[in-house]
Amino acid sequence: MTAIQLEFVEKVFNPGRPNEFAALKEVSLEVPEGSAIVIAGPSGSGKTTLLSVIGLMSRPTAGRIRILGKETTLLSERFRTLFRRHHIGFLFQQFNLIPDLTSLENLSLVLYPDAPSLSELHKKGMQLLARFGLKEKAHVRASILSGGEKQRLAMARALMADPEILLIDEPTANLDTKLSREIVEIFKQLHGEGKTLIITSHDPIIMESDLPEQVLRMRDGRLGK
Repeated sequence: MTAIQLEFVEKVFNPGRPNEFAALKEVSLEVPEGSAIVIAGPSGSGKTTLLSVIGLMSRPTAGRIRILGKETTLLSERFRTLFRRHHIGFLFQQFNLIPDLTSLENLSLVLYPDAPSLSELHKKGMQLLARFGLKEKAHVRASILSGGEKQRLAMARALMADPEILLIDEPTANLDTKLSREIVEIFKQLHGEGKTLIITSHDPIIMESDLPEQVLRMRDGRLGK
């Protein structure tokens, strides 16, 4: 099964204005289910915009997008949100944790109010915190976690809904070499569990590892090999 299919996708910001900018230009991409793909390219090449379009956080200006066999291009905002919540997990470069909430609260918020009960939310959250070595940090505010702990908490949050697809933006940009290698090992585990991973990065630790099945290059909004 194809997890992600893009056909001639374009994204133009400020169309028709003097500051019009084409961030994506005729991008076509097909990602088989369970694949691990790295998209490399310089800053400003369109990598993050591509993830936002695939993750239904931004609508394309032109082209078609199918996710898990479903045409998503013209979905209403409500259904885009529901689909994204249940099928796509995000790992952002800046973590995007809520600093004044605890680790467990940051996780619980992902599925609230969809979960049957608060106790089930907490149970699932604690299981993920334990998996990522953060069980003892469950009731610690996110603001006082270390950089590595924040990264692992962000990964746990991305998995709360058990999504089939993980979109990961520059995951090692703010980490040292040791933590970067640890993060890559976690990605390998997730890949082994059948998750589809799309990772934007220019870090050799990721690109030269045995994680990616394919490395694609992006420049000036265009995607190639």
